[in-house]
Amino acid sequence: MKDFLTEAERTKLLSELGSERYAKYSDRLKSILLLDEGETVFDISKFLFLSEKTIRNYKNRYLEGGIEFLILDNYTGKECKLTDLELEKLINHLSTNLYRTVIEIQDYILSEFNIEYSTRGLRHLLKREGFVYKRPKLIPGKANKIDQEKAVRSLKYYKRTDNPMYFMDGVHPQHNTKANYGWIKKGEDFNLKSNTGRKRVNINGAINANDPTDFTYDEADSINTQSTIRVFKKVEKKNPNAKQINIVTDNARYYKCKLVKEFLKNSKIKIVFLPAYSPNLNLIERLWRVMNRKIIYNIYFEDYLSFKNSILDFFNNIKNYEDEVYFDQGAGKKTESYEITV
Repeated sequence: MKDFLTEAERTKLLSELGSERYAKYSDRLKSILLLDEGETVFDISKFLFLSEKTIRNYKNRYLEGGIEFLILDNYTGKECKLTDLELEKLINHLSTNLYRTVIEIQDYILSEFNIEYSTRGLRHLLKREGFVYKRPKLIPGKANKIDQEKAVRSLKYYKRTDNPMYFMDGVHPQHNTKANYGWIKKGEDFNLKSNTGRKRVNINGAINANDPTDFTYDEADSINTQSTIRVFKKVEKKNPNAKQINIVTDNARYYKCKLVKEFLKNSKIKIVFLPAYSPNLNLIERLWRVMNRKIIYNIYFEDYLSFKNSILDFFNNIKNYEDEVYFDQGAGKKTESYEITV
């Protein structure tokens, strides 16, 4: 029975197999995949330690009702399925309403369509329709979508030119332990020491849009006009042959003050301002996230100096983290260069 699956069906089965936690259901998926590869019922039964009758039953269940019929022990056929119109309504509803659990979606389906779904059955239905369980992406509540879309078009234009393009911002990591998720034995606590101090490391930095290892920064008591100009000068020194250097920033006052304007009159640098409430468009935020994961989350520093040195060591050895900076957590993929998206 070789090659009876379409490419899409095989991809779906492999995806289900990758996320399946229970061995008995994994064996069902493996049986169908192995049959598609041309393995005999006899060989599969020996490989999975199952009877030949069981393997044939799995095949028949899959051919009759697909993954749901194969996996679900309490599968009851079409009576539990939504009509095409109901399914479309559910998908549209879930696209604009965020539910925290499958049970909440079960309640919605029951109240809206008077149809009961098992937890497992609904989870498979959601996966089949392209839904995954993940955190929502936070965006500024006051952001203007039209302004952001215009900004994205402008940024893409600047990025296509031969002029170097940097994204600039400040960060102020505080000398205190930040607790984050981690694997802890069930029923037990994992205690992290914390500090009472509020001292910060103030970093004003600029990162190359096409090369995240090209990072320029200034560490000072505060991020201000002087710190900004020092970063500008360092970026200029790195790009001696550039006719123009585009630096994308937010609307902080020290980027617009009189001294900065005077400096820019005789500089190669052109500041490109982002719309208000648009940190999601500043690509340097990705670097700050990697810094938090590597240096700050779940790590205790006894004294401020060791904390500060760890922060500076991270930035001074940014090439060691190239892959992680390139890897876009939001998009779930490794990008060849920074991608500008809303």
